[in-house]
Amino acid sequence: MTDEQLAAMHRLLANYHRKLATEAVLDVVQQYHADLAQRLADEALLIPRRTAIVERLYEREQQKTPGGDPRQMTARHFPEPTTDLPDNEETDDVPLFLRPVKN
Repeated sequence: MTDEQLAAMHRLLANYHRKLATEAVLDVVQQYHADLAQRLADEALLIPRRTAIVERLYEREQQKTPGGDPRQMTARHFPEPTTDLPDNEETDDVPLFLRPVKN
């Protein structure tokens, strides 16, 4: 669905709810449909603007990320942590409750 189609759908729904508001007998129902129609009309106006904002943010993110699309980053993009400790040694920064009990 394109942005234009989505905006057109919102406008169609706004007009439909305006019609329901004029036909409603109860004040609360009239107010509900009138408010909903206004929200849908406002949303229809904002759809192209939001799309432009998202495109600019995506382009900016592409420029910042050296590997391209950040959503497609894999393990090869993240280096392995380097430690100078052999596998059988422990560091002193391990919390006490995680340290093995030494008798």
